Amino acid sequence: MIKNKIYILIILFAFTFCFFNASAQLLSFHKSDKSNKYKTIRLADYAYNNSNYSAAVDMYLKIYETEPNKAYISYRIAESYYNLRKYSKAEIWYKETCFSDPNAYPLAKFKYASMMKLNGNYKAAINAFSEFSKTYKGLDAQYYKKLAKKEIKDCEFALAASVDSSAVIIEHLDSNINSENSDFAPVPYNNDKLIFSSLRLGGSEKNNTELPPKTKLYLAEKNENGKYIFKEQFESTFNSEKAHTANGTFSADKKRFYFTRCKTDDNSKTTCNLYVSEFKNQKWQEPVKLPDVINYPGFSTTQPNISTNAKDSTQEFLYFSSDKPGGSGGYDLWYSIITNENNYSEAVNPGTKINTPGNETTPFYDEKNKTLYFSSDGLKSIGGLDVFSSKGSLSKWKDAVNLGYPVNSSVDDFYYVLINSGTGRSKEGFFVSNRAVSNNNNEENTCCDDIYKFRYLNTTEYVVAGKIFEQHSDSKVPMNALITISVITDTVSVLSNDSVPADEEYLLKLKPNTNYRLNVTEDGYFDEQYNINTTSLTTPDTIRVDFNLKKRPEQNKVYSLKNIYYEFDKATLSPESMQELDYLVSMLKKIPNAIVEISAYADSVGDDQYNLVLSQNRANSVVQYLVEKGINEKLLIPKGYGKANPIAPNTNIDGTDNPYGRQLNRRVEFRIIGEFYKPE
Repeated sequence: MIKNKIYILIILFAFTFCFFNASAQLLSFHKSDKSNKYKTIRLADYAYNNSNYSAAVDMYLKIYETEPNKAYISYRIAESYYNLRKYSKAEIWYKETCFSDPNAYPLAKFKYASMMKLNGNYKAAINAFSEFSKTYKGLDAQYYKKLAKKEIKDCEFALAASVDSSAVIIEHLDSNINSENSDFAPVPYNNDKLIFSSLRLGGSEKNNTELPPKTKLYLAEKNENGKYIFKEQFESTFNSEKAHTANGTFSADKKRFYFTRCKTDDNSKTTCNLYVSEFKNQKWQEPVKLPDVINYPGFSTTQPNISTNAKDSTQEFLYFSSDKPGGSGGYDLWYSIITNENNYSEAVNPGTKINTPGNETTPFYDEKNKTLYFSSDGLKSIGGLDVFSSKGSLSKWKDAVNLGYPVNSSVDDFYYVLINSGTGRSKEGFFVSNRAVSNNNNEENTCCDDIYKFRYLNTTEYVVAGKIFEQHSDSKVPMNALITISVITDTVSVLSNDSVPADEEYLLKLKPNTNYRLNVTEDGYFDEQYNINTTSLTTPDTIRVDFNLKKRPEQNKVYSLKNIYYEFDKATLSPESMQELDYLVSMLKKIPNAIVEISAYADSVGDDQYNLVLSQNRANSVVQYLVEKGINEKLLIPKGYGKANPIAPNTNIDGTDNPYGRQLNRRVEFRIIGEFYKPE
């Protein structure tokens, strides 16, 4: 679903601000009291338009039964619940909108399907997205139908992904860290501390209902049992009563701390920028806003992450997320090179291997394994934002891989960060999610983000990924095809059959010590196979296998064999001809029961009978070569056509000889004729 607010700014909160002091008396009215009812609608609209969705939804619910324009109210209720991230209730009210008046809000059908996806009801979501695509007629129909197609593929991907929690332990941090509101952006610090961002009441805000609370940086420490215990605000120098503070990261030497500050102007526009503070004279200095090459004026920049250059310790890389111009759409990831003089290079977009027309957020770079972890809603996902990994650095990346269950869920999963990493996959770390948890006191517990700790067990997994192309003589074109993966033992066991669209990759998980076979099929093309044995693999990684499918020859269609030319008056095959004939051999072995005519031609020099004999000898030379390579001689019919059917002029316009044209006419063709040969 298109997010009208991406939560990467600072997770602008699902929190009730009680500044509508006049609303209480308007929430109770008699059905005949139209004046109060319309005042309530106006007040609810005012709350809604000012993003106070909690107050708005309370008032809309109160007047729903007495309001004749039910579609308007139900749609506002649905949108309010969606913005509050209460997806189960949003699903109910989007459905109610569709039922009340299907034509009033045609996009409600799309949003209804999106809520099903976010609630993990993938099969029903597929049906709803399909129905929307069939019926939606808006001016933006092409865009939304393309988006619905992606959502369907995401749901199919989620259904196909195996839910295997045995390889990873997920721990939901308790109320010492996770509050009733949003807690996010975990930063491991000195092995026994955790810095995190949170929206919680404290200090001057605790008893002040007129002062909206701000997200701040907080500190937790491990106790003797290894449990994180909340301590205090992390460095009041960073936190502000006038701006939201979040998303911290340290330089490698821990002498600089980068973070995000977000401010809202008089026009209710929130803009985020990156700041840095240096540790000097045993204390953190006043934060300084980074230059315009990072904080592009008028746009938001957030979620910094620092990595070092292994070849040059004086150089660091700053990764971040921004909606600045020049990206692929939405929020993109960017990077800047930092030198030892604290100079920042112009921000660079790492490209389409990472960024999509959707939103890319929360970068974390694992230097040990040269892997970038980030979240995206534009790649193939299980839910909203999913965590992905990509090997590489700066502008050179491999295709991103979805981390799958149980790190990813049907809702938003992001802020993936490592405490320590193993070979290829992380051993231990944190991430953030608004997934439902049993010990949350919220009315509906998908509203707010909580911090989770994960630990991978000593297991090894591999992923095979790639695309399927149609192989032409001079190019490759993406195509649709069916890929089947099987485990090869004494009896072949088929694991999955997935249809791969032309514009997408297939992605398959593999287990260690297993022999697999990948088989790709498509009507009109030769099958392709690839075997993978993970027994000898020791390091987890993504194995890249692209398939290039070749078209099957059509019956009675003539195909020219390129580079099968003969010298004048000769029937001897040249060495240059062998490669093309070897291609023909490989193709005929894939259709072993086809009867094939090998046709040869001569140029116009000489009489007809001589050229017939010469061309017959040329056809015989090709058949002889094919037989030597293992093709059944009974299935090959050599046929010489002399100088018939020229494909180029034998002479020029002025009547002079055309040697090049005559060479083209000294050619070989083949075609599959009649019925396929059926042995007795």
